[in-house]
Amino acid sequence: MITNTGDQPVKATIVGWHGADPAPVSVESTGPIAAGAQASYAPGAWTGAPAIDRIAVYSFNTKTLRDAGIDLEPADDLVADRMLEVLFFSVQRDAVEHDAFRSAYVAGTVYRDVDQSKAWGSPLQVQGAWVAGSPSPLKVDRALTLSVPPAVLNAAVAKPEAISGYRQPANPNIAVGPMNPLRTCLTLVDSGKPWHPLFNGLVFKAGCP
Repeated sequence: MITNTGDQPVKATIVGWHGADPAPVSVESTGPIAAGAQASYAPGAWTGAPAIDRIAVYSFNTKTLRDAGIDLEPADDLVADRMLEVLFFSVQRDAVEHDAFRSAYVAGTVYRDVDQSKAWGSPLQVQGAWVAGSPSPLKVDRALTLSVPPAVLNAAVAKPEAISGYRQPANPNIAVGPMNPLRTCLTLVDSGKPWHPLFNGLVFKAGCP
């Protein structure tokens, strides 16, 4: 389930992977998700891709290119629809291209003539297992959407292994077990304070606040 936690409608673009293949095998989009609304998703259903083991979800706004200040034609195309088309024909079966897109999305720079800072949508919260069969699916602290930029949050979910602590034992000195779970909750170093890229960044902990 994908929840739009912002105040503007969005479309979520879902990039999916199968097995150990580093290249995406599926690029799909939800319909418009109103502010505060939810949308269900079934990765791979639309494209007929093989079983999807992990996904990345990107939020794009539903403004026209003209209204978003993106100088491309047709100017009446929606930003989210243009990005779906761009990603569908560029990142599928191409891990390097997806990395290039993700870097541009996070930085808010231009990818395939689209300024990603003008394409970003409202923050999304995604529920569900990110790695098939994982005994400890990735979870996201709900409070993150209040202070973390959507691009930063989506990038962390797309590549959790880049965040400190991901799937490490809560206590690295003893075996994993009921009293020593894996760190699978994306939260802040100090969850009582706002996000800051240098002084209060993202980290994985054993349980969400």
